[in-house]
Amino acid sequence: MLISAFRYRLVSDVPVGVFLSGGIDSTLVTALLQHHSGRTIRTFTIGFDDAAVDESPHAAAIAKHLGTDHTLRILSGKEAMAILPTWAGIFDEPFGDSSGIPTFLVSRVAREEVKVALSADGGDELFGGYTSYGLMPRRVALLRRVPRWVRDAAPPVLRLVSRFVSSGSALPLLEHLRLADRLAKLETIFPGVEPAVVFETGQSSWLAGDIRQLVGDYRTPRIGADAYAGTFEEQMMLWDLHHYLPDDILAKVDRATMAVSLEGREPMLDHRLVEFAFRLPLHLRRGALGSKHLLRKILYRYVPRELVDRPKHGFGVPLGAWLKADLAPLLDEYLAPARIAAAGLLDPALVARAVSDFRRGSVPDVNRVWLLLAFELWREAWN
Repeated sequence: MLISAFRYRLVSDVPVGVFLSGGIDSTLVTALLQHHSGRTIRTFTIGFDDAAVDESPHAAAIAKHLGTDHTLRILSGKEAMAILPTWAGIFDEPFGDSSGIPTFLVSRVAREEVKVALSADGGDELFGGYTSYGLMPRRVALLRRVPRWVRDAAPPVLRLVSRFVSSGSALPLLEHLRLADRLAKLETIFPGVEPAVVFETGQSSWLAGDIRQLVGDYRTPRIGADAYAGTFEEQMMLWDLHHYLPDDILAKVDRATMAVSLEGREPMLDHRLVEFAFRLPLHLRRGALGSKHLLRKILYRYVPRELVDRPKHGFGVPLGAWLKADLAPLLDEYLAPARIAAAGLLDPALVARAVSDFRRGSVPDVNRVWLLLAFELWREAWN
């Protein structure tokens, strides 16, 4: 099924390439096509001059092993940052996934040589690739060991301790802000420790109470996530398949590729593969080989394990460093208190505090500031 689905996406009267990040999914697409398509596959990878986020050496090693026609482009931070002024025009809606930056960049590089590119999205949702699928059930089990009477009494106590810790402590600044963040999340989770609430809290940059203060109201996007059939892991995969995949991942790839007139295709989302994956027992999706058990079992026939077995690394950029350096003027301009107040949509005090904490090095999640900036970039463009 994999070979059939992948080869079908090569049908075209124009040149076709593959985005190769070096992860399990893109390597699997590349390996099967290189061995079973009867042609040399063109692969495209971008790297950055920041080793912390540069995955290009892994992709280059895989391309060399498979013998693809590989294009690698190392991009400077300035090239990547130049995208942000056009962010709202690329995505049209308030879009906060910063991996849209490298997705746009690799699309632009590929478009110089091909008109169609295969991505490899969907493998995480279909075959249990996200770390949250293993982490969240363990977290639920651990928190439910806390006696119920302690959980019932915990929220007001946690609220007071969180406020005390946030105001200052003997810990280094970043550490006590991280502790305050964890305490606030526990307050949200207790006393019920419901899987859907744990899932939402663990995935959120802004907690429900903060969002309510920020915009005046809050409705969880994950209500009903626990209504799906199956285990907690399977419920998370189904929720991501129905929401995170189309609303974030596929929107990102579609708009980033179309912005450079490149057609993006998703071979992992062939309907036969989706139906097959969700008929599999969980141990064949997350099994003895780890996440994506069955995909790994196939991939290891084509690529040595040591080339692909490494910690999962998102397709990201050093956003925090950029926002403290070259992109700092964007925070000054778009998140200025007077500007936020004049728009009348966000709470100016909370925005100012988020920016201040970030600049002091005390925001445990850079997405808190980035999401505000992405929203304001959109609002300013289309107001």
